Order: sequence, then structure tokens, then C-alpha cells
Amino acid sequence: MGQKFRTLTMLTLLLTATSIPTLAEAPLAAQQQPEERKQQQADTSISTSSQAVDITALLHRISAISTYTEWQGAAAQLVRSLHNPEGRQQALLWSVQANGQPAGYLVTSPDGQHVYEFSRGAVPTLPEHLQGKELTEGYIYAGPMLHLVYYHTDGDTLDLYNLQTGETLPWGELKNKVPASGATVAARQSTVEHEVEVSNSPDSDALYATGRFGQLKLEPDDNEKGVRQLRSYAAGDTFTEPSYIVYDAVPDKLTIALQVTKVVSQGEAAYLQVRNPFTPETESVYIDSRFPVSVFLSASSAT
Repeated sequence: MGQKFRTLTMLTLLLTATSIPTLAEAPLAAQQQPEERKQQQADTSISTSSQAVDITALLHRISAISTYTEWQGAAAQLVRSLHNPEGRQQALLWSVQANGQPAGYLVTSPDGQHVYEFSRGAVPTLPEHLQGKELTEGYIYAGPMLHLVYYHTDGDTLDLYNLQTGETLPWGELKNKVPASGATVAARQSTVEHEVEVSNSPDSDALYATGRFGQLKLEPDDNEKGVRQLRSYAAGDTFTEPSYIVYDAVPDKLTIALQVTKVVSQGEAAYLQVRNPFTPETESVYIDSRFPVSVFLSASSAT
């Protein structure tokens, strides 16, 4: 009974008129052989219109950043469509190759006119022991550095897996923190890079920022000092204090905290270099400044 309730809760996030199964179809989907499901996903997850998207202009802009010069003239291959928590397409995942070698990945809007996230790290992928168990069109992009996928465990049970951290998410109401697409990409403009002060204890300060985030939700009128909306923070010059992005993924169950290490401006566009403060050895990621999340300036004794 517990497994059935858990499955119904998960699937309510994914019902669409596409290949995502309805409640009645879910047991049939779970009974498919892994290779059959894998082939079905390859056939359906990338639409014809997505394959026609050209992101050359985005690669050209990114290559102006000092640590991404190898992306000049690089090639991008579409990996898969990404969806919002309700199952509708809201982004595309691309693999980047430079000089015939893997050079990173980027996530764009479905029309290829905006880049939501990019990195020199590896394309977010399921570990080998889970490959073939993923739900068709169950890949979700829900916020900065939040790449998720539903996969089958036992029988008709589904779990939600975080491709960035290798963790299974607690089930609940998954929030969508991706910005809406805006104007068409402009021609490449001058690039200005601002280094952000780094904390001496990034993991401790991340916990401090998470606590401030919870405090602000409880007492919004009394705790606004040191808090900025991401877009206004990126447009300002408050980069001399350690800064952290904090947002809810699953309210009261999962909070994402990211350390800000650099801000890059290109005309009206701005991107923030962030990293997971609890795994500083992993490759950093750049995110769009239009994400609807908050930045908390650290004021802890750890700085």
C-alpha cells in the first residue's frame, strides 16, 4: 500500500498528453524491459523541432569568458529535452565538444535563444547501474544545478534522482525555479568579469546562509539585510563579501545552497559562477542571473 501511494504521488507531477504514462498505464511502463525503455526514450525525448535549434551564437558568447576560450568554434550536440515538474518541455541539454574532445555541457531554453546553465564538467548522466530504469521523458530541470530524473526502483515504484549529487530526493512538491524565455540573443558584447570574495569555510557559511533563508521565510519584514534577488545582485557591485544562492527545491524537505565565486556581465546578460560548497572539488557551473532565487551575503565568523 505504501509503495502504491508513493507512486501515485510521484506520477501526479508527470502527467501529460505525451509519452509520460497515466496512472492506469504506470504498471505497464514499469514492466517494460530496460532495453525497451531505453530505446523508447532515445526515440521520443528529442523532437524534430529541437534538433533544428542552432546555438552557435550562445557558444560564441560563452567563449569570451576567460576560462572558456576553447569553446570558440566548438560543436554542440543535443543530448535530450528537459521538462518542468509538470512534465512540459522547458529546456534542452547539450554536450559540447572542442577539438574532438568533451568540453562540457550547457542547458538552453527550448528555442536555443537563452542559456540557463553551462559548465566544463561532464554531462549530467545516470550512473551505469541505473541506466535503462529511467522514466520516458522523466528528465527534469528545476533550477540552478538541479538536474533530476524519475527512475523505476521495484515494481511500479518511482524515485527522483539528483544527477548532480547522486542522491535520491525526498518526495514532495518539487518547485520550478527556471526563468521564462525572454528576448532573442543579442550579438556578442564586451565581457566583464568580477571575482567574488570566497569564504574561508564555504560549507559552514553555506549552512549559515541556509539558516538565514529559513529565517527570512518566517520573518520576512525583519530579516532583509544582506539578501538580494539574484538579478539585482548580479547587476550591482557587492562582490566583496562571500555570497550564497539558496532556494527551495522541495519545501521544508530539500534546500539547495550554492557558493557564488564570479559574476560575468555581457551587456544586459549576466551569469554567475557557482559551485556546490560541500563538494568544492567538482567543476564549477555558470547560471543565468534571471533565475528567481535569492542571494545571501555571508556575515558569519567563518569569513
